Amino acid sequence: MQIPRMLTGVVLLCTALSVWASSEQMKTMDVDDDHVTSWNRFASRTYDLHQRQIAGRTIRRTEVAGQYNGTAARGFSYIETSYYDAQTDLLLSRVRVDRDRPKILHIVEVFIHDEQGRVIRDYAAIYLPWSQNAPMRTTINVHQYNRDLHAYRQFNASGVRVYEQCKGMHAGARVDISLEQQDIGPATTASDAYRICFEGVQQTAGVYLSPQ
Repeated sequence: MQIPRMLTGVVLLCTALSVWASSEQMKTMDVDDDHVTSWNRFASRTYDLHQRQIAGRTIRRTEVAGQYNGTAARGFSYIETSYYDAQTDLLLSRVRVDRDRPKILHIVEVFIHDEQGRVIRDYAAIYLPWSQNAPMRTTINVHQYNRDLHAYRQFNASGVRVYEQCKGMHAGARVDISLEQQDIGPATTASDAYRICFEGVQQTAGVYLSPQ
């Protein structure tokens, strides 16, 4: 199964830290109070969903320790724990915390599966290692499977659609659609492949702004 774009929490965060590595401005970045409140609430609810996911199940855990690269992140390290359902071996969630201060959350990711074991929704909140003011990124992915096509729309915790992807085969041809927020428009969404991919996928985050 392909891993949703946001999930490579490891890659995403390390890439972000590399891009912003010269980043005194990142350390002093301002965000409005409403944004801080709503994104922290989303992160808290995502962590609560992680705890509900693993409660009452037999869980297999794997753990990885590491350090971040980049000027801004130098000296920060982490422990990342992946939680699998022991019976199905499905990945339920992944949590990364500060190695020396385990109550400090860096990343939480939660995966919701259907009866066939396919991811139908996933959520993530990602904090910079040095800042707990608000997550630097939040994602809600809503998935759809149509025969040989797998599509998902991605929203952030403010409900903004930020990305769309569809991969697979349709009418004997390979489909590979990948659209950033600024690229989603009439010129990129008029094809038959796009329609088949995303027909029925909700246009907004809706109730999933509260992870469930």
